[in-house]
Amino acid sequence: MRIIKRLHDVKEKLIFLTFDDGPDPINTRPLLDVLNLHDVRATFFCTGIRAEKFPDYLLLLKENDHDIANHGYTHRDLRFCQSKVIADEISRTDRVIAEVTGEIPLFFRPPFLRVPILFFLGKPNLRKITVLCSRNGRDYQRDATADNIYSRILPGITPGDIILLHDGGEDRSETIKTLSRIIPELEADGWKFSLLREHLSIPSPE
Repeated sequence: MRIIKRLHDVKEKLIFLTFDDGPDPINTRPLLDVLNLHDVRATFFCTGIRAEKFPDYLLLLKENDHDIANHGYTHRDLRFCQSKVIADEISRTDRVIAEVTGEIPLFFRPPFLRVPILFFLGKPNLRKITVLCSRNGRDYQRDATADNIYSRILPGITPGDIILLHDGGEDRSETIKTLSRIIPELEADGWKFSLLREHLSIPSPE
């Protein structure tokens, strides 16, 4: 399974917004309002259990042309799990998302960014791209004010950076404030936001 932290082939001022742990009935819609206001598209790594609980919000992501990706079913740490457990977490989430959107996710992000050890041995054999991040806003920490999240993302940003934020879990009002600030600032400096699927694909099996 291919594992990426940043798109090194991207040379132009292009970056990728990603969000974890949704969909969320409180945070997802206002976050989408900010993205849509600036005509920015993002990739949302959704847990199966929340996708199953809040299918309307999953559908809202699709209707607004955002990408929906796989973040495991229960958000458990998969580092040392057996192949069957990992495959079940991923495939179960795939089924939930496909039932709502009609599409199977191309991307997987392991919970806590902890890559399963078995991935390095080619197991389980799943046709996914594992996406980590090169910029982590750490908006889940206690000191996650808008200013702190901003300072973790913006300084020194480089082409191909993958930015990690959250729409699920807790109150994400500081994350939303940060987005309202960084998107116009970056765009004013000539940066553009893109979807991972427009730059990554899985080769067809021979």
